[in-house]
Amino acid sequence: MLAGGLLLGGMATMLLTSPRPNVEGMVGQAEQLIEAQQPTEALSVLNNRVRPLLDEPYVSADTRQRFHAGRARAIAMGIESMDVEAISNHERIADEYAKAEQAGLDLPNEDRVRLIRSQIRLGRLDEASTAISALTDESAEPRVQLRRELIEQALTTPGRDGFADEQLAELGEDAAISVDDRAWIVARQSERRLADGFTDEAIARLLRVMPRITGASAGIRGELLLLLGVAYAQADAVAEAQKQLDRAFDLVEPGSALYARVLYERGLVLAESGGASEAREQFETVVASYATSPSFLPATLALAEVVSLLAEQDPTSASIDDAVAAYARAAQEARFADADQDFVDELTASTLRRFEEQFSRSNFGPAAQYVQIAEDLHGLAGSPPIVLKAQGRVSRALADQLLADASALAGREVGLGDLDPTSRVQAQRRYMQAGDYFRRHADAIAGGSDDEAYADSVWLAAQMFDAGGDTSEAIASFIEFAGTLSEDRRLPEARFRLARAYQSAGQYALAAEQYESLIEVAEDPGRGTGVGPFAVLSFVPLAETYLEDSDPSNDDRASDLLDAVLRGEAGGVDSETFADALVAMGMVRYYRGDYPQAIETLEEAVARSEESPRLIRLQYLLADAYRLEAESIQRTLGEGAVAPTIARSLRNTRESHLSRAIELFAQVRDRGAGIPDVRRSAAERVYLRNAHFYLGDCAFDLARYDEAIRYYGFAKDAYADDPASLIALVQIFNAYLELGDLERARTASERARRFYDRLPDTVWDDPTLPVGREDWERWLDSTYELASLRASSFTE
Repeated sequence: MLAGGLLLGGMATMLLTSPRPNVEGMVGQAEQLIEAQQPTEALSVLNNRVRPLLDEPYVSADTRQRFHAGRARAIAMGIESMDVEAISNHERIADEYAKAEQAGLDLPNEDRVRLIRSQIRLGRLDEASTAISALTDESAEPRVQLRRELIEQALTTPGRDGFADEQLAELGEDAAISVDDRAWIVARQSERRLADGFTDEAIARLLRVMPRITGASAGIRGELLLLLGVAYAQADAVAEAQKQLDRAFDLVEPGSALYARVLYERGLVLAESGGASEAREQFETVVASYATSPSFLPATLALAEVVSLLAEQDPTSASIDDAVAAYARAAQEARFADADQDFVDELTASTLRRFEEQFSRSNFGPAAQYVQIAEDLHGLAGSPPIVLKAQGRVSRALADQLLADASALAGREVGLGDLDPTSRVQAQRRYMQAGDYFRRHADAIAGGSDDEAYADSVWLAAQMFDAGGDTSEAIASFIEFAGTLSEDRRLPEARFRLARAYQSAGQYALAAEQYESLIEVAEDPGRGTGVGPFAVLSFVPLAETYLEDSDPSNDDRASDLLDAVLRGEAGGVDSETFADALVAMGMVRYYRGDYPQAIETLEEAVARSEESPRLIRLQYLLADAYRLEAESIQRTLGEGAVAPTIARSLRNTRESHLSRAIELFAQVRDRGAGIPDVRRSAAERVYLRNAHFYLGDCAFDLARYDEAIRYYGFAKDAYADDPASLIALVQIFNAYLELGDLERARTASERARRFYDRLPDTVWDDPTLPVGREDWERWLDSTYELASLRASSFTE
């Protein structure tokens, strides 16, 4: 215990008698490093060695003052030497000087200058102004410079224009200012006048001042001449503006930001006076060599505008692609530099002007590029409504252009289903893209004062989604339109289009509800304003809806609707509704097996559809109705219970039907062959294929066997790998058998057998194949007949 006590006592004595760290000496070392222009090393000493000891009781107030002042000086010196103008650094400088003053330090002028500079950078303009006024004449030169910096900061701070004017006046009263300073004051005041629109006053002041500043430096005189040139340009005195800018060009030092502005302003004047090529050179110099100057971004926009102008006036010197690229560059630089909102708005407006120019000329490709640049400038989420609407317009126009080009190529109006797969996908994508942009535009202006624009965009969004095949979005937009815009004149059409969308989506009950409601409202004089045309248009699709659903109980209602149209109760006989009803009724009768009535209806429908894209379908259904009715007559004759006179009439009718079927199937074949394969719809491919084979069937049934062999041969060659070719081979065999040409019949039979053997059974599951049970029975019967004939011939 005694030994332990002695040990502890010895340690305490050692600690109490050990020398304290020389904090004052460390601060002195840091001050020497600052004097030697080594701010980084000074900060290292102050931060790492002094700061941990600063709160020790033995550290004097004087040492604390020197520590805080030293940190502020080192940081300020680091800013000056490394040109790092971070706001956080200026906050540290102001904070350290405040702590030094709180510790009792009376800041010398050189420290006050540093503090004021940081206050200016931090936007503490009123504090800085008071501190500048307190500087003694010993600091006259930095006082003038700080006042200039304060004014420049105020001129770029929103809402401090009046403060800047006061500071300019105060600087003008400072006895320490030089002739260059006075010229600088005039330059700033002239800029203020020009910005406020007092162009004549600015010109008059500059002209009066110029003789009194002949002793000023070339740079400041060049700046005043530059401003004089800008003022003349604003006054539309182009020739005088160009003269003053040329003088400024000779005085301003190349490589400076002021030189870049002279080039820029000269370019503007040259462009205004018709020298687009010369203006382009000025702007290109700024863009290529002065990326850090304030004139850089404006020059990128001016260059884009002048290149666009040259593309219009002299395509040999610039193209539309060059103009688009120049605007894209301007937008890219604006995003990179985080340009202020005024420049972004100006660039957006200019880009949209180019868009409108190209759009009005139906140059939709360049128009789309321009509006995409505008969108990229803001980002999709931040794009102004005008950009979103322009995107919708051009997307729609590009989709419509695809259809227009296809219609011109086909010589008839075509729809999406008629396009080749690639074009169809492109058109659908464009329509849906248009719908999305119109939808976004409506959302962007919702709740504003322009209800008409909102309604238009919701309406267009619904139309575009509908055209593009996005049924769910179309339904949503039509529902919104109908639910929120009850007074809009397009409401009946919206409800009709909603019904069509429901029908397309297989939501037959909802579709029928809308159609029935339109018809019901149209019959009420008090509620039916504007509904009539769409009620009339609802008859046929409502009938189709009832026929397409799985409820047979409403099929009679469908027939009644079609009969009403055909009686002229829903539009005249020349109306589109009447033509649609003919088609629908003809198809109903065809699929029900009522071929005589189908023939009557479809003949009229075909006669009314000479220029319609649905003609090929109507001709095919009519031809097939004639063919099937001829088969029905043949079955009646085969039963044998028909009077001779009637039988003769039936035979004549059958032959007439088959001849008419041949005529129509040939028209289907020829019309279908004229449509490029990539543009044929799936249904048109079936019509074309079956027409080839049914031509042979009809000729065969007419006992025109040579003609049938020729038709079947064409069909077999056209569809060599199609399972339907089997029927052609079998019928060729049958035709030769009927002609008594057993050798050719045997060869045809073997070909049919080999073709059949190499086909998998699954191919016969296709319901569109022109092969039925009767065809299989006929092949079987003919095979046995051939075998019998060959045996009989061998016996003889």
